[in-house]
Amino acid sequence: LIFSQCPFMQSSDYSLDPGINSLVRQEYKFVIKPGNDILDADGFESYLDSLLQANPSIDSVLIGGCTLTSCVRVSSCSVYRKYSDRLRVIVSLEMCGARDENYKRLCMACLRKYINRMYIGSCCVECGKEDSVKMSPVERAAEDMRRVGCVVVPGVHFSN
Repeated sequence: LIFSQCPFMQSSDYSLDPGINSLVRQEYKFVIKPGNDILDADGFESYLDSLLQANPSIDSVLIGGCTLTSCVRVSSCSVYRKYSDRLRVIVSLEMCGARDENYKRLCMACLRKYINRMYIGSCCVECGKEDSVKMSPVERAAEDMRRVGCVVVPGVHFSN
């Protein structure tokens, strides 16, 4: 288990919730990401490489995170590209978060604007039409991950 954090220039961004802070920092690998991609985090690749070398039976990595449409999408696609010869990359949607607005289905033109950060939050006429093709940013992120080769699942069940 590895935890990552992507702070945004405020000192409070470096603070984890007190309920998990001691657990994370003492018992699990913890890395700071300078951006959306876990492969850019100092120590992630060496940690995963050493884990895989010590445990050759590991064949999958499970990814979850706070922002499905950003860090989770970027990181899972990068991990797949780098490790697809050794690992299945699985993204569990129930282990991911997204803002409410990212579940709103948009027409393709508004979705492109949203992806390019030009969307201002109001829908166009096409978005209101029943027969127009629509997709939410969350659906698009899942599609992007699947297209690369990641396995995207609604949830996972852990057992002994």
